[in-house]
Amino acid sequence: MRGALVAASPNVRHRETLPERRHSSFRPRHVIVDEEHEEEDETWSEWFFTFQQAPCQLTAYVAPATLLVRCLFVAVLYLLLLRMCPIPAVATSVQGVQRFVELTEFNTDGITRPVEAQDAGPALIHHSHRRLRSSLLADGKPGGGGGRGKRKQEGGSASFEEVKSLDDVAYFTEALVQRLFPVEAYDGARPEDERLLVLRVHRLLSSVVLLQRRVKPTDCAYDSLKSFYPVCYEELHEQNEDTGIFLGHQYDPVLGGLAVTLPLDRDEALQKVREIAAQNWWDQATRESSLLFLFHNAPGHYTGYCRVTFALSPYGSVKSDIEVAFLRLQPFAAEVHGYLLILWSVLAAVFLCLILYEIVHLSRQQVHTRWALAYLLRPWAVFDYCMLVLVGLGTYAWLDFVGNPARSNISPETGAPSFTDLAAMAVQFSEITFFLSTVLLFAVFRIVEYLTMMPEVGAMYHVLARAVSDMGYFIAIFVTMFVGFTLGGHVLFGQQVPMFASVASAMNHLMLWFLTLGEGHEDLFEQPGGFLYMCFFMVAIMVMLFNMLIGIVTNAFDTVAEEEKHRILIKPVNHKLADWLCDRAGVSPFYDDPYNLPDPPQTVRTAAQTPHAHQNESQTPSEYPASAVHRAADWRDPAFAQDREGLPPAPR
Repeated sequence: MRGALVAASPNVRHRETLPERRHSSFRPRHVIVDEEHEEEDETWSEWFFTFQQAPCQLTAYVAPATLLVRCLFVAVLYLLLLRMCPIPAVATSVQGVQRFVELTEFNTDGITRPVEAQDAGPALIHHSHRRLRSSLLADGKPGGGGGRGKRKQEGGSASFEEVKSLDDVAYFTEALVQRLFPVEAYDGARPEDERLLVLRVHRLLSSVVLLQRRVKPTDCAYDSLKSFYPVCYEELHEQNEDTGIFLGHQYDPVLGGLAVTLPLDRDEALQKVREIAAQNWWDQATRESSLLFLFHNAPGHYTGYCRVTFALSPYGSVKSDIEVAFLRLQPFAAEVHGYLLILWSVLAAVFLCLILYEIVHLSRQQVHTRWALAYLLRPWAVFDYCMLVLVGLGTYAWLDFVGNPARSNISPETGAPSFTDLAAMAVQFSEITFFLSTVLLFAVFRIVEYLTMMPEVGAMYHVLARAVSDMGYFIAIFVTMFVGFTLGGHVLFGQQVPMFASVASAMNHLMLWFLTLGEGHEDLFEQPGGFLYMCFFMVAIMVMLFNMLIGIVTNAFDTVAEEEKHRILIKPVNHKLADWLCDRAGVSPFYDDPYNLPDPPQTVRTAAQTPHAHQNESQTPSEYPASAVHRAADWRDPAFAQDREGLPPAPR
């Protein structure tokens, strides 16, 4: 392929014409060959394996063969992920389990509680009276309650989204345990063999676990209030988390909290929940309460891990979350066509090796060590390096998962590994899919450079690259103003408007307003100064800066056209960095570098010169190598690639 590297430009093809005497390490690859003089007997194989020079970089080359390798790698990686995890089936299961949890209703008063909860013990009865009092106070607050508050007051029941206090967490936990072990169906009593089926499709495994994270008491009150606040329970941090034994239950480092195991029996599980509730399992020190359960889907041959979490803030709010993860305990089993997983894995490894060969081959084919380093420092090369690192991490995690002895450590009582092992493997499997999914994303983006073989795409690519390089000052202005609006909105409206309650939330919503004209403007208009804030944001960010962004892209078209017209060659950043590193390492200069040639008015101009390049320009013409003095000034002139006969080989 050494003699097949060509450069792309509108309406012309650039093809290397190496001289017969290759005594020099300079292998020109920038020669213009008009289409009318092009050889007409080019075979299909020659076209397929011919490298073309990509826009914006003299060191970057693409070929139809390498494009095909990249596309096949994306396709094989996608099929590999589908064999590891059946995404359509898993997505349906995730939605079903989340809906199952969200529709779980719990009773909010201490009078009309369900039959199963009437003997819950004095602790829950005591909590219910406090919950009734707090709900009445909330309903009396202006603007509070709303439709949900009315439902809770009138119907006496609430759902997952209405868990707003510690008492609600206790009630909801018991209600969810009841739903996990149903005894009734539409036609009467549920059959015994279906009582462990969630949604009648997912079979519960191992056990159900209640998890809690607690904080240590501290002394944080004013001296005058110590009689009212003898101790404080602050926010949960790693430093103040209480990992000691509580009510006889130990801290589980794998699950990350104090664990209570509930057996897969309705009566025993409910009895256990009521016992710990009577012992005040949930109290002021509770900062996170979770319910975890495992299930298996036989038709899909995958195992699920669900974690329902409530994070309790010391400032009076409760944040709820449902996390569902999946894994395949036997990914190579015949029931799931494990041979296909092996096949796609081998093919993905083969294409990845070809990609590595492409990187190494093109770096070795560069005309000088400085250009080889510049090639390895290209922005697209960074994508390749990130992709290779993620592949390595995913492969390591996959081998660790496959070699985990817990996969085959099946309990004869539950038909599955222990709860802790399954939960850990589910999290590990999620990390594997994350790594490989990110690799897939990077691999798809990487194809963009190879599409520049099409002239139309190449021209658009050049414009976008120029626009991105011109956005530095715009980004500085945008970030400054955006941070100002974020901090201002957080301070002005954070106390009353939930979307501005934290800096991160304010930034997210403002970014949605900028990109998608998001919702929430009505709440802001009701606040003092909200209308003025919105007007400033709309004018400064959405009108001025957004139109400035459009102007930068439009101006890039004119800049690229000017460069093509006057044959201007601008030195990329990676070439500057490569020259700087080579100068520090003592690498010999590359006198034939088109980026560093003298700058007469009618020839090439460079965007910036390296320190060594400035030294070269200060030399007299007699001090330049003969090849640089007599070479044509325009790097795209055929005479530019003439052979340097009689010159000693330039060191790499």
